[in-house]
Amino acid sequence: MLTQRVTQLATIAKYGARKFAMGLQGKANPLAEVYDIAWFQSKGKKLPTVPLEEVFPGSTNLSIRLDHSLPKATGNLTMDELVVMALTCQWLKPAVVFEIGTFNGRTTLNLAANSPADTKVYTLDLEDPAAAQLKADQEDADYHLLKQSGNYFHGTEFSRKIEQLWCDSARFDETRFRGQVDLVFVDGAHSYDYVRSDTTKALAMVSQGGAILWHDYCAWYPGVYDYLHEILPSHDLRHIQGTHFAILRN
Repeated sequence: MLTQRVTQLATIAKYGARKFAMGLQGKANPLAEVYDIAWFQSKGKKLPTVPLEEVFPGSTNLSIRLDHSLPKATGNLTMDELVVMALTCQWLKPAVVFEIGTFNGRTTLNLAANSPADTKVYTLDLEDPAAAQLKADQEDADYHLLKQSGNYFHGTEFSRKIEQLWCDSARFDETRFRGQVDLVFVDGAHSYDYVRSDTTKALAMVSQGGAILWHDYCAWYPGVYDYLHEILPSHDLRHIQGTHFAILRN
């Protein structure tokens, strides 16, 4: 048993050394995943972690449909997150969904695939990064696909349910959606200023009995967790177990 454990540790050490060397060459961030796991176990994480069943009782027994689930592109939800998103839609049965941050449209497609036939899904993205009103994180530029934004749902059977909106989310006028959106998904720019702006609008749009989901509640995005922690005293925010989702039930 001791020999087996020593062999395991040696294998891990060799792997770690190789990844660290790659990191020094700019080819990988060998500490990112470990840091994220450690952060969730630290005092830096403020939101209580709960299983999905606690938020939506009976949701994990529902049937879902996953489209373009594999392979995962950088910037997309993990498989577990995609499942949670689909189950949330199946449980809520939203009449209106509003997504901030379209990217390639993989999440948009699955929001449409797992909601009722007459659901309207709106997805908002920035057409011209130069028009951004607020300062964004440097890496947010990697997820601007311009006219290719939403290409995963274009031409699918669900495209009729989806309306693609083009506007900087900080400039977007949410007035006509106030209190009308059953599921708001916030996954736009990750800077504190954008998270604050997007969250303010999400809180205005969400319907009574609806929900807001934020993606990227994790160690890597302080702009996300700083603002969510700031509003925690006045909002019942929770972290969904096994994901980078924060959620608010209205």
